[in-house]
Amino acid sequence: MADTTDYSSIPYPELSDVANMQTAASNLANGLDKLVIPSFADSATRDTHAAAPTDGMVCYNQDLHTLEVYRGAWIALRETFTSVKTSNTTYVSNVTNANVPDMFFPVQANATYIFDAFFVYVPGVGQMKVAVNGPGGMTVQWGANSLWKTVTNQTRTAGEVEKFVQTVVGSSISIGGLDTGASRMFADAKGIVVTSGTPGNVNVQASQFSSNVSGAVFVAGSWIRATRVL
Repeated sequence: MADTTDYSSIPYPELSDVANMQTAASNLANGLDKLVIPSFADSATRDTHAAAPTDGMVCYNQDLHTLEVYRGAWIALRETFTSVKTSNTTYVSNVTNANVPDMFFPVQANATYIFDAFFVYVPGVGQMKVAVNGPGGMTVQWGANSLWKTVTNQTRTAGEVEKFVQTVVGSSISIGGLDTGASRMFADAKGIVVTSGTPGNVNVQASQFSSNVSGAVFVAGSWIRATRVL
């Protein structure tokens, strides 16, 4: 009678078994088939080939671009990407937004991502502004809990916490500071991105709010994290 491996219970023949190559090979193949990660075109194809899934089975769904595990139902294992800023970036007399090194996450076409971020910065006298940019056709809703810049502007008062939601790709939200802007500050940001037919990177961009020789600094240790949800 065939024995099985200790860890994965894969059957294999013993010397005392009646010689039958076809049966032995079939049992081995069926045992291994439960351990590999198959790739299916879509959920319907998955359900056809895995008509009686068991707890813990894993597959890749090409249509949804996700790994899935069976736990009474097929559950997507969501992909999460985190990037940490490794060095400071300084902005002097510069009000033109540019990608902040290390502050990005990759996106696939026709997908939805939620993200959160921790911005550490020294705003300087000119203060700072940040934006979220990405592939063509992308839409975004995001905001950052941060101090409004140190001068009164429109209906906002210096030192108020900003709660504005930015819905224009590449357009900025200001992040301010205290006194002369020399203190190290932080802003926590979060948002949602929906891509269209173009993959690529979603980038955090930054520059000074007002041009000033007193440099603004996007500080190492800032991070951004994104998870695909659809």
